[in-house]
Amino acid sequence: MKHKYIAGLLLSVSLGLIVIGYAIFHPELFGFCADKYNCFSESTTFGIGLPLYKSIYLLPILFLGLMFVNKEVFWGWVKFITLFVIFGVYLIVITDPFPRIPWPDRTSLTESIVRIWFGLSILFIAGKYLWINRKNAK
Repeated sequence: MKHKYIAGLLLSVSLGLIVIGYAIFHPELFGFCADKYNCFSESTTFGIGLPLYKSIYLLPILFLGLMFVNKEVFWGWVKFITLFVIFGVYLIVITDPFPRIPWPDRTSLTESIVRIWFGLSILFIAGKYLWINRKNAK
């Protein structure tokens, strides 16, 4: 499968998740509820909707950029970031949207993890390009 197709699919999914998060956070705007209040539980609204809507805004930018990298860089990035994604998603899922201990809530944790993924991805892509350029210059 072409890496540009996969990056485009990831871009579409991330944009879709932002829209879904917005719809869960504001269900009355989409006609999901007859009443503005008591539509979804606070756990759903603030545990799923808010993190999707407000925290993953960097992912579409990253996936759009990945559409323009070469195949070697893309597949290297996939191998590099996979463990971070698995660990990050695990942390997000087990985090309480309303923590009672000194631990960040799900939205701020999601935003922090996405920022870390974004930074690591940029560093990896830049490093991989430098490595490829040095290898080709020899």
